[in-house]
Amino acid sequence: MKKNKNKLQPVAQQSVRLRLTLIVTGFIFIFGIIFFLYSNLGAPKSSKGNTKKINLDQLLGRATVIRSSSIIALEEKACLQWETSTEKNNDHFLIERSWDGLEYEILGKVKGYGTSLVVHHYKFIDDIPHLGTSLYRLTQYSSDGEAQIFSTHEFIYKLSNVEMKLLQMGPVPFIDELSVLMQFPTNTQLRVELFTIDGKKIWETLQEVSAGRESFRLMPDVRASGIYHMRLSNTLGQNLLVKLIKR
Repeated sequence: MKKNKNKLQPVAQQSVRLRLTLIVTGFIFIFGIIFFLYSNLGAPKSSKGNTKKINLDQLLGRATVIRSSSIIALEEKACLQWETSTEKNNDHFLIERSWDGLEYEILGKVKGYGTSLVVHHYKFIDDIPHLGTSLYRLTQYSSDGEAQIFSTHEFIYKLSNVEMKLLQMGPVPFIDELSVLMQFPTNTQLRVELFTIDGKKIWETLQEVSAGRESFRLMPDVRASGIYHMRLSNTLGQNLLVKLIKR
């Protein structure tokens, strides 16, 4: 019986070694498959075999994207507003205005956010819109000088009333020159008179103005510093009285 038992031991050992070999071979085979799948289907490789970083050009496409844009009336001003969903090398936006859609004048520009995946909101206000219908155009310029022209927006400006209005006048106090912004119901001739504090007229001028908002400059011929009164009157009999300080 002992001799038979000794003959069976080498067979059992060979069986155990075979199983271990199969198990190790199986692990190596599975590891090889995983490595193969990761190498070919996992993270993208460059031509040099290094893992690529996230490419923003692929995410952003080729240009800045305007998600929405509109133009509204805001206290008798034209307010152009827009928002971007993505931006690529966005240096600035240029805002232009036209009477006929052929010739455009530059109103101003708004700085962009460069390259971004975040929604950004923009706004530009035209303080002196043309009376009637105007077209506003938005153009985006990248940092390398490339431009995208977006669709135009039509804006209709109508006078809210028939009164003559003084919207801005300055500086205060003034030295030699005054900048004036007014609104007129019709084309008219504006008479401008300057009086001393005791009512003596010392200067007068006439100014041809058009209906709507009109900006112009005045250079009152007065040297003495002090407080003065200016009267603005039109051919419709409308008058405005303004107190000025000469430095």
